Amino acid sequence: MGSKKKIVFFTISGLIPFYSSNLSFLFDFVKINYNERFLNEISLLYGALIVSFLSGMQWQKIIQEKLEKFYFLPMITVIIVWTYKYDFFLYYQKFIIILCLFFLLLIDCTLLKKFNELWFRKLRFVVTFSAILSYFL
Repeated sequence: MGSKKKIVFFTISGLIPFYSSNLSFLFDFVKINYNERFLNEISLLYGALIVSFLSGMQWQKIIQEKLEKFYFLPMITVIIVWTYKYDFFLYYQKFIIILCLFFLLLIDCTLLKKFNELWFRKLRFVVTFSAILSYFL
């Protein structure tokens, strides 16, 4: 499997935990006891981890390309996304993660556009909107 195919495969595979709470019907079918709240929490925690990972990737590219005035940009999402656990944002947990995912996509498609190949930007677009969709189902 080529490098590009591996990236696509693992990126798309990374969507599975976003849909963990939507896959509860499989547990019903197999007669496995599960905790729906726990499955929802997995999806939220995984979303926050992915936002952190993507922010780190973008930060590395911004440093590598010496875009000094944008060093802070990916760090905003890291700070914001981890507020989802505070009681104050209890009813906005999904919204915070969706907002951060969308903001990171905007960074990739605008600021880092010339540093990312077209196929990668398309992949990011599809995967980001698939992840966001998981929070609406």
